[in-house]
Amino acid sequence: MNRIPQRDVDLYDRQFTRLIAYYQKYLPKNFVLKYTRVADLYDANELSRLIDIKVGQLAKSWSKNDQKTRDYKLVKAKRNCLWKSQEKDLDEIWLQSIFVHDAFCSECWTLEASPWDHKDMITLGHNYTAGWAIHVRSTPGSSVNFWSGTGVLLKRGEVYVPSVLSFSQYGKVKEQMKEEKVAILPKELGQNLTQVPILVEK
Repeated sequence: MNRIPQRDVDLYDRQFTRLIAYYQKYLPKNFVLKYTRVADLYDANELSRLIDIKVGQLAKSWSKNDQKTRDYKLVKAKRNCLWKSQEKDLDEIWLQSIFVHDAFCSECWTLEASPWDHKDMITLGHNYTAGWAIHVRSTPGSSVNFWSGTGVLLKRGEVYVPSVLSFSQYGKVKEQMKEEKVAILPKELGQNLTQVPILVEK
């Protein structure tokens, strides 16, 4: 989905699973973190087939959306999917991203009334949730979706507050930020987090 290469998805899965195992050691024994993908719960071929059907339906009805709705969805697609400015047919790329995203969110791939509400499951969501999940902030200092933003530490006096900046927010303050080297996580979890952007709030 969103043209993210499978190798990147697999890498994310592996690293996230390792992070869970790392943090699990510091949690009570009766509190278990488990990372489960939709693809782990359903037949992958059937899931793809049902999503493809829904994508076709959404494509046919696209023009029935008012201009405000279409513009909003296009902005989200440009933010969520991978694309390069020199690519041809960008309009088609963005539209396909919209249709696949909306098809997945429509839950067309299941007959369950509440696929996100299984036994022993506590559903969490970000600012796109509308009553079906517990709304959590991406970080203590922001509700910007972490996958489309840039993580920073906001320095407020002597306190550092984790936050996520949107694309427009980052553009306004990037010249004011500085990078600090960190060694927070053990080396076996990878070398992704070796420096952190710091923004001093005035």
